Amino acid sequence: MDAPPPLVFFTHHSELNGQAWKRLVETLGAAGDHRREIPLFIEYKPSETRGRCFVDTAAKALLLLNDIGIAEMGVTLDFGHSMYGNENPAEVVSLLAESRFRYYIHINDNNARWDWDYMVGTHHFLDYVKFLFYLQEYGYKDYLTSDTSPTRWDIRGTFAMNSRMTGKIWRLLRGLNRRRFRALIERNDYLKTWQFIESEILSL
Repeated sequence: MDAPPPLVFFTHHSELNGQAWKRLVETLGAAGDHRREIPLFIEYKPSETRGRCFVDTAAKALLLLNDIGIAEMGVTLDFGHSMYGNENPAEVVSLLAESRFRYYIHINDNNARWDWDYMVGTHHFLDYVKFLFYLQEYGYKDYLTSDTSPTRWDIRGTFAMNSRMTGKIWRLLRGLNRRRFRALIERNDYLKTWQFIESEILSL
């Protein structure tokens, strides 16, 4: 008997896609229902080494959770996966926070071409700042898990940097005049908003 197809594969055939989706709903639904007190979070990703992932965006992860229908399940938002998938991580925070499902955060960075597991803020600093700002705006109080796999750097030093940088940015954002910043954003005045970023965030 042929082995069932993997969950990560290339396919553009609508019948295969539909069948794979049904398998995802059934399989992950069974896993999520097994012990609901230990919630299962789906971590989406654009691709792996040999194939494109079927659940490759935050929107598709939410559609999957909606079909599964288990309230305790959620989405893992990995900053690097989101950048690599050509998403806006801050926008994804808004999308997830406005949904009925929980979300959980992995922090790292990359060059938006592959999941390189760079240290936070080393390639997309302002995107990371905006990402943390919107986590604060939506009252995120769960863990920020360092999902970085250093192959050339000291592991402890890498994780310490992720924690240190994130903590500094988090505290900086907490100290902003957020009412003024929100007003600038809402007015869509890019130049004045950028001046605020220059002085209040970049200290230039």
